[in-house]
Amino acid sequence: MKISIIDDDETSVKGIRDHCEDAGWECVIADFDESYREIMRWNPDVVILDWCDEPGDSSGMPVLDSIWMNGYRPIVIFSGNSDIVELKDEYENNELIKKYPKGDEQPVNNFLDEYQEYFCVLSEYRDEMGKALVQAFDGIGTIKENKEADMNNDIIKYLLAKRTVNYFDLERKDITLPPWGMYLYPPILNNSLSTCDILRKVSMSTDLSKIGEPDEYLLVLTPSCDLVNEGIRNAKVEEVLCAKCFDKEVFSGDVRKAGKIESLLNSGVNKQWVALPAYKNICPSLTVDMKKLEIIPLSKVIMDIKELKENNTYLRICSVDSPFREQIIWNYMQTSCRPGVPDRNVTAWAKDIANIKK
Repeated sequence: MKISIIDDDETSVKGIRDHCEDAGWECVIADFDESYREIMRWNPDVVILDWCDEPGDSSGMPVLDSIWMNGYRPIVIFSGNSDIVELKDEYENNELIKKYPKGDEQPVNNFLDEYQEYFCVLSEYRDEMGKALVQAFDGIGTIKENKEADMNNDIIKYLLAKRTVNYFDLERKDITLPPWGMYLYPPILNNSLSTCDILRKVSMSTDLSKIGEPDEYLLVLTPSCDLVNEGIRNAKVEEVLCAKCFDKEVFSGDVRKAGKIESLLNSGVNKQWVALPAYKNICPSLTVDMKKLEIIPLSKVIMDIKELKENNTYLRICSVDSPFREQIIWNYMQTSCRPGVPDRNVTAWAKDIANIKK
């Protein structure tokens, strides 16, 4: 791991530097004047930043803004002024931007120890993102040649984004995800529900630090296009169709052998039941019953617990990612849209089929 420390007083970060050296990590200390240039040159995995309030590009906030916009990496603000440092909301809410007061270096060292594996993975991912962008930009020539009169910047960015996603899909095509890898948490869309979002019924007294009982959860079935609530677009519906959730045991019914349960999981559905895995500290193992439906008011659904103002409200907990989302919807279609078959005497027919000579 590579750690860059931005501080004019090396003695104030000696304990952190010694800890890095003892762990076998590379550690470089730079002053404020060379801070951002040094970060871009050395490409560290994490930055430890003293906070300088003096005006100029090398002060705390401009350096933080530059890292955020041009080469994001985890940042530890380690300063005697940490208690009075006011950060933007997106910085305050980011799990990998921390503030610790000078005087006790142990919390910083503990943070480095706890996340060291993930810091290195994030650096590798940032490098791969650069390669993905190169591939995306390679398509700009074709986009230019096929540009239509009503094709705006948003469409071009969307086409580039699809190429970027495609790069990672191909790079990771042979990876087998853990069961909970099908979830997106926190959800990506902030203001709109999507098909297969998972909701939890909450009240003013709900303790969200603990997962709820299975029957507290619902799976959204309304099409995403009817739920878009972004910019000038408002949701087309006032109610949301959901499937109810039950204990995980319901999925396998009387089956108790792991091998047979694995076969059911590979098929994705057992009769009308679809299994969803547990997501630690987020939701329990669930069985979605595609025949037990509930319609709830869209106005009762909130995206953030801070919006909770009354009981009997539904909080979006997480989203199901593609292609698992499509699999679940296909299962729902098979359950709800199966065409009926008129009554016929199929006994003789079945015998006739069984007796066909090859």
